[in-house]
Amino acid sequence: MTISEVLIVLLIGEYTEFPAWLPADPGSGIALFNSTEGAEPFANTVLSVHNPSFLCADGYGGFYALDEGPQGLLTHFIPDGKSFYFAEQVAFEAQGSCHLCVSPEHKIYISNYDSGTLTVVSDNNGHLEVIQTLYFHGGGPVKSRQSASHIHSCRLSPNGRELFAADLGGDRLYRFDIQKDGRLNKHIEQPYIQLPGGSGPRHMDFHPNSRFMYISAELSNQIFTLCFNENGVASVVSCTSTTECKGSTILTAHLQVSEQYNMLYTCVRGTDEIAWYSLGADGSELTFCGRCSSGGRFPRYFLLDESSSQLFIANQLGGGVSIFTVGRDGTVQFPARVKLEAPGAAAIILM
Repeated sequence: MTISEVLIVLLIGEYTEFPAWLPADPGSGIALFNSTEGAEPFANTVLSVHNPSFLCADGYGGFYALDEGPQGLLTHFIPDGKSFYFAEQVAFEAQGSCHLCVSPEHKIYISNYDSGTLTVVSDNNGHLEVIQTLYFHGGGPVKSRQSASHIHSCRLSPNGRELFAADLGGDRLYRFDIQKDGRLNKHIEQPYIQLPGGSGPRHMDFHPNSRFMYISAELSNQIFTLCFNENGVASVVSCTSTTECKGSTILTAHLQVSEQYNMLYTCVRGTDEIAWYSLGADGSELTFCGRCSSGGRFPRYFLLDESSSQLFIANQLGGGVSIFTVGRDGTVQFPARVKLEAPGAAAIILM
């Protein structure tokens, strides 16, 4: 196999069921698409997993999948040629698991939206064990969405010594120090960062210089820029609107920073768009550069692969996964180059 024929595996997590009030076609679990560099992806197989809301590589060839349901469930898959097989599974007390991140020490930090909790799982040579559960109690002014804490995502700091957790329900960004065993302690100087009421923080990413963090606000449709001062204390220095549209179904979702293009990308459900912003000279101020259709309905998540200049967008309520080419200046080139059949698309990773 030549360098140009390196096998690429695209994994797509598809919701297998939706509530009765949500008119959408469910998917089948985790769809695997194989490809070689520069070739069109082709369907390979499907792993049967209930509501795989988020996927994350394990750091040694396999991946973890979350089950978003009334019982917390984490499944570990290990590579087997062109596919993967079930290796381990652990259940935990939680509802609505929707996001995870993995440390280099193989500690898994799971965000649970409905229960408003954060679960820490240790992967000890393939054995999964729950080692900590954190409970949060908050609320905000948008009563239909903020009657309680809703932990929507967590993010490791660039140095790997801290973890940040976004509470959409409480308009807070919680901050923790990571102990040697992977457990979390509240950050002594700044246990949380308070965001404006009704903003609804969802996802986070860091500027390459580590001085700035960006937070997508699902309810207010904004991107908040946080700056860490010389003492490591963070504060909001600016906010940028993601859309001028209003309404309860206009909801900003994921965001991702690109060092290669010096851009921040975000997606907005309801308007069904992807938008991109220049980071400026040092990352302190975002400047709008462009937007285009996501190629489907309700873009929940996307993945920018800088090595191939491709943008993969998971359209949860229709349109499957749209694959766009990104130009040298960071512009998303519309229309989509490829559209993959993936009902209920919610999560994407490349292996």
